[in-house]
Amino acid sequence: MNIHDFLTMAPDAPSANSIKVAIENLQFLGALDKEEELTSLGEYLAQLAIEPQLGKMLIYAVIFRCLEPILTLAAAMSHKDPFQLPPQANLKNKAGEKRR
Repeated sequence: MNIHDFLTMAPDAPSANSIKVAIENLQFLGALDKEEELTSLGEYLAQLAIEPQLGKMLIYAVIFRCLEPILTLAAAMSHKDPFQLPPQANLKNKAGEKRR
């Protein structure tokens, strides 16, 4: 059974196009081979609880012994804009204005 067939059996299955794009991205990263089997890199990435792109970046940082600056980049890339306030902050500001 291939990845597409497996995922289409899920209760809330992604669209066929989403599956195709995900497989292509994993193949481009080198996590899957042409037969959609995990590569050695893919096996390592599967153990990480982060996006495959960030995982590959961290694995290569370990190999090339430059982990510290790459950890900083990965942390920055894994979060949204740090200057954007969360939605709750906006609500608190509005509530404060109404109290005045």
